[in-house]
Amino acid sequence: MPSSTSNSEHRINRHYETPALAWKRASITALILMLLGTTVWEVYWRSKSYEPSTLNNMGLWSETRRKIGQNGLEEVAIVGSSRILFDLDLKVLARELESPYPIQLALEGTNPRPFLHDLAEDKSFKGLLIVGVSTGLFFAPHGGLHGDMLANFKNQTPSDRFGHHVSKFITSGLSLFEPDLALFELVRSLNWPARDGMPPRFLGVKKLSTFDEHREADMWRRVEEDPIYQKRAQDTWTTILSFGGPKLEDSDIDAILGEVVDDVKAIESRGGRVVFVRCPSAGPFLEAEAKGFPRPRFWDQLITRTGSQGIHFEDHQQLQGFELPEWSHLARKEKERFTVEVASLIKRQLLDTHEATETEGLKQN
Repeated sequence: MPSSTSNSEHRINRHYETPALAWKRASITALILMLLGTTVWEVYWRSKSYEPSTLNNMGLWSETRRKIGQNGLEEVAIVGSSRILFDLDLKVLARELESPYPIQLALEGTNPRPFLHDLAEDKSFKGLLIVGVSTGLFFAPHGGLHGDMLANFKNQTPSDRFGHHVSKFITSGLSLFEPDLALFELVRSLNWPARDGMPPRFLGVKKLSTFDEHREADMWRRVEEDPIYQKRAQDTWTTILSFGGPKLEDSDIDAILGEVVDDVKAIESRGGRVVFVRCPSAGPFLEAEAKGFPRPRFWDQLITRTGSQGIHFEDHQQLQGFELPEWSHLARKEKERFTVEVASLIKRQLLDTHEATETEGLKQN
């Protein structure tokens, strides 16, 4: 009777022949099926108003961040969250401020303070910094949705950078790479029946915008034109607003403002300038913000303590009356007019500051 050892050796030494197939024909068939499937999938999603868009990921943000320090005092950079990201037209801003192309570093759902601090520590930045203030995020005790972006940027490897460029080349012409269209995300978003005792499902914020290679964001047309999808976006904000904001003591606010003051002074000491901008909001979103983050306690203190220029949409008639389809971001068609008005206010305030500084210098002399 043969031993188990000899059986094992026999199995190990057995020769398996590769089936004789027409590998070239099989490979061509597989390629054709892949291209056909990709085409059908792409056409289907384009019929649902999806369109090719640059992926707004860590690679694109890091590529943009590396542009800091190239234009000295003429440089214009932007930090903030989604409102300043969606609402400013970069090409128009460059034209109106007569500046190099602005560096857009704002991130959706993210606290801008760590990014303000990052530029305060970067001695190569000496230009104009526009800080978008969505009060609930600006005064949040955490980083928010993309709070790890700076750490990922600083730890980015050459392989990461190469992979980003390859990915950008492949994905830029196709809509099917949209994160919302990932297989598991599609499965998760199906209308599954709720089990007894389960809380209502919250799917999170779905697609609101498209991006280009400069991180220029435009509101996705479906948010503006599809009433059902627009209502879905509004319902998402209603759910998020129901969670409430952080409960901050006066000591917490003082500590936050102290850090911001130090960062502003660091930028100004190099000849830079900082302007805070409160973009429009409307409806239940504006009501919740006004109640949860009263202006005298937050915005007014921010401007007073930092001594910086502040542009709040409620203070300027020309910054009101814009269309905000889901209460929090401007419609695509409104961006140019809003940017022109904001740029005009920035120029006026910076000119007033410059003249006041010169007057004070003459008095001292």
